Amino acid sequence: MNFIYENAQNFGGDRSRITVWGLSAGGAAAGQLAISPVTRDYVANSIEMSGSPWVFWAVGPNVRKNSLELAKELNCTGDNLKSCMKSKSVVEVYDAVINVGYTQSTLDSGKWGPVLDGEFLTNPDEMVTTAPPKPAMLGVSNKDATFFTIKWLSPYIHMFGLSPADFK
Repeated sequence: MNFIYENAQNFGGDRSRITVWGLSAGGAAAGQLAISPVTRDYVANSIEMSGSPWVFWAVGPNVRKNSLELAKELNCTGDNLKSCMKSKSVVEVYDAVINVGYTQSTLDSGKWGPVLDGEFLTNPDEMVTTAPPKPAMLGVSNKDATFFTIKWLSPYIHMFGLSPADFK
């Protein structure tokens, strides 16, 4: 956000009119960017589609556990865990993610995402009440849960008289 704010004019933009937009997890991220004490001064407006900054899957409770699992797969442990992981190539990280899996079998299906870290995301009530008011557009999209419906109901979907072709 800092880069966009500092360079908006170089792209023909106006840094006082930055709008963040996202769908699903992106919608949650747009809302988080709009109210986080770290980024809220850079954001003038937000468009949050099918995602809230505080929905349980947007502040994943298992991110730390999943990150440690990925670190172990990359042979990174101990006090130098962060520097070890940063030293890995994109290919090494990609292969490790494939090995540990990038989804989990819960409604917060993504293994990694924002966490309440006390800096970017602090206390939700405090963030909402201390962030300056700004325009926000909220909405949902057509068939936005289709992926999740097929993913979790696929063994049972035939019982409803539906086939995967019905979701195209």
